[in-house]
Amino acid sequence: MLKPILLEYFNYIKMFDIIELVVCNAPANAFILNVNGHNGYNSCNSCITKGSFINNIMCFDEIDAPLRTNESFRLKKDDGLSPLEDLPINITSSVVLDYMHNVCLGVVKSAIRIVLSKETCLTLNGQAKCLLIQSVTKYSDLYGVEFISYNVHELIHFPDFVLVHGPLDQFRAFKYENCLQNLF
Repeated sequence: MLKPILLEYFNYIKMFDIIELVVCNAPANAFILNVNGHNGYNSCNSCITKGSFINNIMCFDEIDAPLRTNESFRLKKDDGLSPLEDLPINITSSVVLDYMHNVCLGVVKSAIRIVLSKETCLTLNGQAKCLLIQSVTKYSDLYGVEFISYNVHELIHFPDFVLVHGPLDQFRAFKYENCLQNLF
C-alpha cells in the first residue's frame, strides 16, 4: 500500500525537480533505497564494506573501505530499483545519514560538536573525521569488534555529509520521528 503512495509522491517531485536531500532514519532509508536494512551484511550506503555477524550482532570494523558513488549505487546488482533512481540527484550524497540515531542516541558525542557548529563544521572537518575514525578504532579495542554495529560504523561517514550539506542540524529527521505511524 505504501509503495503506490511513494511512487505518486516521487512522480510529483520529478515534475518540479525540487529535491535536494532525503532525510530519514536507517530503516526508512533502506526502504526508499530498496537496499539491505541496517542489520544486513552490506547495509552501509556510504561505503562498500561487508559486515560480520559476531555474537548475534552485525559488526562493521572496516574504516577505510572504498566509498560508494552515485554510479556504483545505480549499478548495484544485489538489490532492487529505488524510486529515487528516477530523480536527477546524487543518491549517495543526497540520502543523508541518520544523525539522531547514529549520533545523539548512538555512541560518540565528542567530535560531533565540531560538525554541529556552523563555525567549525568545514574548517575542522578533517579533525572531526580523524577523531571519529579514532573513536571507532578504539571502540573496537575497548569493547570488541562484535560491537561495531551499523550505528558505530556510520560515524566515520558523517563528516563527508557535512562537507556537502553543512552542519548536522541542517539534515536531521527529529521532527518526523513520531510521524511514521501516520504513513501506514
